[in-house]
Amino acid sequence: MSSTIPFVSQEPNVGDPPLGWENFLHPKLRRFPGSSEFELELYLGGGVDGFVFKAKVDEQHTVAVKIFYHDRQPEPVDGVSFYWPLERESINGALLLMIHASLQRAASTGRPIYLLPGPQTKKEAIRNLWAFSNEGHEQCEPPPQYFQPFTPDVQINRCLGWTELGGRSIIRALNRARVLKDMDSDKTYLAIVYEFVPKEKLQVDTILSQLDFFYATGFHHVPFNPSNWLGKGVLVDFSDIIWPFAHPYEWNERQYAKGHKLDHASVRGFERRALL
Repeated sequence: MSSTIPFVSQEPNVGDPPLGWENFLHPKLRRFPGSSEFELELYLGGGVDGFVFKAKVDEQHTVAVKIFYHDRQPEPVDGVSFYWPLERESINGALLLMIHASLQRAASTGRPIYLLPGPQTKKEAIRNLWAFSNEGHEQCEPPPQYFQPFTPDVQINRCLGWTELGGRSIIRALNRARVLKDMDSDKTYLAIVYEFVPKEKLQVDTILSQLDFFYATGFHHVPFNPSNWLGKGVLVDFSDIIWPFAHPYEWNERQYAKGHKLDHASVRGFERRALL
């Protein structure tokens, strides 16, 4: 089934991904390179997209494995289309790996990436995303007027690639956790592997830095939900961000910059409530 999904690649997620603009236009998440034998240890929670387990790979590397219910585009209901969580997270994971690799290259070569601060439109969001591609990096000297070097100091939760898990092993882990899910023991389910982020006290400035990073690189963020953040302020649910080439009902130009300001206000509100 995975071979027919256009936003995943059979290539192992090893080394830097290709950074041509064509790769940004058609992002493909590479496959998790480690063992496919995951030891699903602790059920961390779930929602309408799927559910997450803390897991061990090769009995040593601790990761978070998000298992998705649907390996096909959901059918519209009453004419209303719904986003496909597997697609959104795969695209976001692939894009963030490319952005990270581009920033690493810029740091090593001393040639910074220049972005337009405070993008307002879809065109400006795409222009900022383009800056991370080979073409954008090569054609940005001298930088356009008003553009500034982008040197973020954030730690984005790293996506390690996609994988497949058998229904039987998933059901056994769910039974151990005493969690009831409607899973098919004969089916293979697609999952995305992330670095594991432990729960800590959230720090507002850390959250705001991540929100600013996503906004500057062209992502629209859905309304802030503190339960989707762990560590000191690390986003762990990558269904919360949307790339600018998504369907207009997902990435909305009118809500892009406005939503970023509202998120800042929501995070500050969360800070005040946490102190009560």
